[in-house]
Amino acid sequence: MGNVFKISKITKRVSISTKETKNSKTVKYGAVTALKDHMLRGNKVSRIESLVIFGVQNFTAVLSILKKDKFIIKKQPVTMAKIIRRMNEYCNCTPPKNLPTKEITMHEWWVSK
Repeated sequence: MGNVFKISKITKRVSISTKETKNSKTVKYGAVTALKDHMLRGNKVSRIESLVIFGVQNFTAVLSILKKDKFIIKKQPVTMAKIIRRMNEYCNCTPPKNLPTKEITMHEWWVSK
């Protein structure tokens, strides 16, 4: 396999509400809504977190929806090591040993208060 991220198990769940009916269980909130709710609670999110933790493939669209709803979105550059550390609160994520995570710069976004 070579240089591949290893994500072994989820350690902490992001809550997604469900509504039960008589015959079936329907999801009240999907992945995009869970991501938006997470950001509106003041948490910072990167592209890789939106994909791995929430399953949202188009993070740019989520940011556009929040901007359209008149929220102010801030962003800052951070190291990949910081993002991996934050991801490990929710799942076990191990980058390849030869990947310079302290030197790779990524971005994180959050909703300004």
